[in-house]
Amino acid sequence: MKYQNQNSQQTLRAGLAEYYAAFPTLDRFADNDRRIIAQAFKAHDVVHVLTGMDISPESEVILDTWQFWATYPGKDFWDSIQVTKKIFGDREFSQRIKEILRASSFLDKMWWMWWCFVPCCQAISYSMQMSKKWHTYDFQQYLDVPLWNIREEYNIKVMQANSLH
Repeated sequence: MKYQNQNSQQTLRAGLAEYYAAFPTLDRFADNDRRIIAQAFKAHDVVHVLTGMDISPESEVILDTWQFWATYPGKDFWDSIQVTKKIFGDREFSQRIKEILRASSFLDKMWWMWWCFVPCCQAISYSMQMSKKWHTYDFQQYLDVPLWNIREEYNIKVMQANSLH
């Protein structure tokens, strides 16, 4: 996908469109009345595009690590906690997380921790090299900016789960 190229000429808007075309089930919250959850997922999808990550389980673990270190998730710490509580308090979302956790054995979970350790360390390293943190919910002003320009401004390096391991 073009958005996964470090020097992509696509705008953030075009990168999101390509991302949603590749993973069409992700945009289902857009028409949902759970506005805060829809906004949180849209902001998370923007981070997928900025970092070039797909939606594989490995990529999600690595991306979440990067996002923890490289972004401001809300207006302030309290706002971030409130958003997180609303997301995890959503019945559909928490049910999906429980299903994922139940489907994995203890050995599967141990394997994931081992497999993701080095790539997560790389993601932390990339986040520490950024020139400034990304404001998670303040992405609208960048929708028509080329991805290469955003990545250059923030010193964001494209990551792909299979290339980090």
